[in-house]
Amino acid sequence: MKRKSVLISGAGIVGPALAYWLWHRGFEPVLIERAAQFREGGYMIDFWGVGFDVAGRMNLIPRLRDVGYVIDRVKFVNERGRTRSAFCAEIVRCPLGNRFFSLPRGDLAKAIFDTVADQIETIFGDNVTGIREGPTGVDVQFEHGHARRFDLVAGCDGLHSGVRQVAWGPEKEFEKYLGYYCASFLTTNYPHREERTYTSYAEPGQQISRYALRGDRTAFLLIFAREQPLARHPD
Repeated sequence: MKRKSVLISGAGIVGPALAYWLWHRGFEPVLIERAAQFREGGYMIDFWGVGFDVAGRMNLIPRLRDVGYVIDRVKFVNERGRTRSAFCAEIVRCPLGNRFFSLPRGDLAKAIFDTVADQIETIFGDNVTGIREGPTGVDVQFEHGHARRFDLVAGCDGLHSGVRQVAWGPEKEFEKYLGYYCASFLTTNYPHREERTYTSYAEPGQQISRYALRGDRTAFLLIFAREQPLARHPD
């Protein structure tokens, strides 16, 4: 029988993970990513639970531990940077049997992508602009490439999904504003490094947190509340 072809839009975390399992079940997945190259970076995420189980079945845990971080202490400070309260992160790890660590989103995505990078076709710098389902497959049009037919199309392209927009309509019809904005960035040579400590300052409606990374890098996460969404998305 012909191997069933599946177009997967989005080469982040979900897309390559789906491609991995489809490939190992005899399908022919194709990844398409609007970015010109694999997107690295991203905020720090806590890795545990079902995601940990799936990564274990993919034999990824050793690599993820190598690129991940173990936070020993979570600390909350006042406006002068003095500690107000803190707790040891062991109270989270111990009940989970040490199946808990943190790592940047991009490092997790890259580890998953590398499991299929040499096995499947990946298209960078393009995106889906048209989908038409027929009795023998799905005809897909692209912004740059030639139209192709697949047996199935999966939209794994995140919050601002292009596949969802093509299939069901504009993003504004599905987006629900929850009252918060967040942003993250990395910097180097920040002088106040506290290894293996997550430090946070908060006051009503806003919060800033930081944590030290390898290579003399420090990551910052900023969150603020806003009753109404901004008139335009911040850069």
